[in-house]
Amino acid sequence: MRIIAVLISLAIFGFTPTFAQSSEEAGLRFYPVFPTEKNEITALISLTAGTPCNKVELQDYRLDSNNNLSINVRFIPPQSDISCVQVITQHVLKQNIGKLDAGTYTAQLYVDGVPKEKKTLNVSTSDIAILSTGNYIDDQGDLNLVGEVQNAADHPVKLVRVGISFFENGMLVKEDQIYTTMAIIMPNRTSGFSLGLSDYSRDKAYSVSVKSFSVEDKPVEKGLTLVVESAIDRDGYGLVGGHVLNGADHNATQVKIVCAIYDDNGNVIDSIFDYTDPDTILTGQTTQFNILTHSNISRAFTASCNAESIELAVEEVKVVPEFPAVAAIATALLTAALVVSRCRHKF
Repeated sequence: MRIIAVLISLAIFGFTPTFAQSSEEAGLRFYPVFPTEKNEITALISLTAGTPCNKVELQDYRLDSNNNLSINVRFIPPQSDISCVQVITQHVLKQNIGKLDAGTYTAQLYVDGVPKEKKTLNVSTSDIAILSTGNYIDDQGDLNLVGEVQNAADHPVKLVRVGISFFENGMLVKEDQIYTTMAIIMPNRTSGFSLGLSDYSRDKAYSVSVKSFSVEDKPVEKGLTLVVESAIDRDGYGLVGGHVLNGADHNATQVKIVCAIYDDNGNVIDSIFDYTDPDTILTGQTTQFNILTHSNISRAFTASCNAESIELAVEEVKVVPEFPAVAAIATALLTAALVVSRCRHKF
């Protein structure tokens, strides 16, 4: 279990006794959001309190024979003689649920024994899991729906088609479809997807599903090593950089890097891709890449990345710890790369 405390507001109204606290709010979601029976499932519990003096503790979870999943959390108040600053504080807890059989589950979150949010979790028999969905607003003010899928099978898949259904007052009003950015997804690897939303769709409720995919029955050669570094540039955009090594005995052409961007609460907030420069990597050689997010982030993030070429798939992905500060990337060489990359992504 990991607990992340995030200060949502910096407005401090002074010190008050611990009994004068704001009411708590609670939320529940799952990762993957649409898992398969092959996935390890994690429950993400968000708790909001009016003071950072409140601690939170994940007690237990129970699954009964009727597919009812109960998750129990409690607040631990500070000692009565302690005065606490009144700052809205969010706690995010992670509870590993493990693998579940295919079916529909009803999940109920309890806080101090009181039922809070209830969610339905659908576990499929598919090879493809939808890990997360979200959205971002780009520099032109357009809303884009993004997400990430994972190949949970033990064989490569290709042509993964994602369907998005839009609803108004519970009624289906529109459907869109889009393919994942990666053409072929190897076992346990991922791909992002992105769909620009029209003015008609942007305020609608939506659901996401996997419509179709094909099993790649031809052997897929591995040979690419992807090394990923993340940082935030001076303007507040996320930068995903690194290099790709071609370890095969032949060239790799049209080498593409695809990344899903997650915020520090585990929400997917962008899907980006680009090609190495040059996009052909000779055998035994390494080529750099730098990709900017589509919108300003201005906070910590993580990147879930994959790569492919016409001939090769990724053999290994290495993640370098995040840059300690923006100043660490403000070199003349990287600044030049950022300028070129930003110009390339202004569309």
